[in-house]
Amino acid sequence: MENLIYLNDVYKIYGEGLASEVVALNGVSLTIDSGEFVAIVGSSGSGKTTMMNILGCLDVPTYGDYILNGELVSELSDSELSRIRNREIGFIFQGFNLIPELTAIENVELPLIYAGVRHNRREIAMEALRRVGLEERARHKPSEMSGGQQQRVAIARAITTKPPIILADEPTGNLDSKNGDQVINILRGLHSEGSTVVLITHDNSIARRADRIIRLLDGKIIHDSKFDKGDPFSEEVLHEPAAGI
Repeated sequence: MENLIYLNDVYKIYGEGLASEVVALNGVSLTIDSGEFVAIVGSSGSGKTTMMNILGCLDVPTYGDYILNGELVSELSDSELSRIRNREIGFIFQGFNLIPELTAIENVELPLIYAGVRHNRREIAMEALRRVGLEERARHKPSEMSGGQQQRVAIARAITTKPPIILADEPTGNLDSKNGDQVINILRGLHSEGSTVVLITHDNSIARRADRIIRLLDGKIIHDSKFDKGDPFSEEVLHEPAAGI
């Protein structure tokens, strides 16, 4: 597989030099290949959301290098970073982040508008809604849909430009188990079609649906390996308590 994401000795420090200094990431090195399904696991304060923000080019390291698809992110211009966020990365958030005044299909169209797509935009957005089973809700606003439906709209929005990377930050956090399973099944389907999926979660039952587990504690990677559902060691590592609260 082709190397897609590479973090080299990355630190993220908030308030550096102040008495209130917080080291959110503490010398993290990490490689993710194209086509992987990875879960980044950790409790509150472990650094997993900070890592997602850096992986998604929403934030930059204080020290260390982030190389994305062969490009050193720190050397990219704002316009190049915007292009990456719009074309190469699909974001799925716990809070859905839908615009309440827009219908489902209008929300899904937004990345296409930002990308400058003019032709067949509505048809492309509708196809994304079909992929998550929501074409019949295309004209409904978020307030007219359940939490599970809103998250599926958010997934449709994330995939409408067909980005090679899907970053999902606690995508099941506001959902019941049935809707959570549905969301993870959609992510598994995207992975089977070739997408690289990075799932951020504190929930071990969700993490075990991934193929590789990276556990963070106090801003450091304390475990990184393929996850084998039939292997006692994999299960033991997955269920070890995360103490970095």
